[in-house]
Amino acid sequence: MVSSIGSLGIVGCGWLGKALIKDLIDLDKISPNLILATCQSSESLTVLIDSGVRAEKLRLPDNDDTLAMHNVFKQDSIIICIPPQLKHGRADYPQKIQQLVKCAELNDVKRVILVSTTAVYNGLSGDIDENNELDYSAEKVKVINKAEQEVLSFKGSAAVMRFAGLIGEDRHPGRFLSTNRKMTDGQIWVNLIHQKDAVGLLKCLLFQNDKTGIFNGVSDNRITKKLFYQTAASSLNMTKPEFIPSDEKKSMVGKNILGQRSRKKLNYQFVVDDLLAWLNSTDCSVSDKANH
Repeated sequence: MVSSIGSLGIVGCGWLGKALIKDLIDLDKISPNLILATCQSSESLTVLIDSGVRAEKLRLPDNDDTLAMHNVFKQDSIIICIPPQLKHGRADYPQKIQQLVKCAELNDVKRVILVSTTAVYNGLSGDIDENNELDYSAEKVKVINKAEQEVLSFKGSAAVMRFAGLIGEDRHPGRFLSTNRKMTDGQIWVNLIHQKDAVGLLKCLLFQNDKTGIFNGVSDNRITKKLFYQTAASSLNMTKPEFIPSDEKKSMVGKNILGQRSRKKLNYQFVVDDLLAWLNSTDCSVSDKANH
């Protein structure tokens, strides 16, 4: 079988990358020997190899000359899935991305896709799409945007997918809730995407390599934080979280991230667009409990 996307490298292959690989192989879209995944730790490497994935270790930052010789840059397309690690006080994310882009250019990689985050919209409110001007008052916005610009400057075909919060059968949002926890800002919108649709959008970008620029990946639900997490708790027969009443004068408007560009430009139809229906589905609750 000859793959229409050629060979594929996934830098930082974790929860999302493994799901993408499985989907591509299960659907016979690519031969396993045309995929190379990378990770930083020996433990993660063992997990990938044991699951049948061709994988190698890659640590960043690295010496440019050494990094450029890595086998991942021999692939036709590369998806970068490394986390910014901003909560851990790291600020070298753009430098890491810059290194990867430079090595991709040196090795004539055809396509680079960055898995980014809608956290880049920090500080904004109301309906948000890819055309909104960013609020650079927060350092994390500067860091994420700089990394995205490094990818968009790639001399080949480049795309950035800004994913909202990732959930899935083995990442049920009800499991994020701690016992007797009181929550705030129940009136703001939640912006999330199911793993199935995150994988689906990445596949669209891989198979439509003429699609470039920035895309949002988010379900089309206008759901408040209170409704969503109380529904999530109920779906697992957990006690619903209590929400502290908000001061109306200080009430947060919140942001509703829009994903119409991805749907139209990539011609993608969501599998799990109604997140409340997913939470209330038998399959969702049963599969999640089976994983815990």
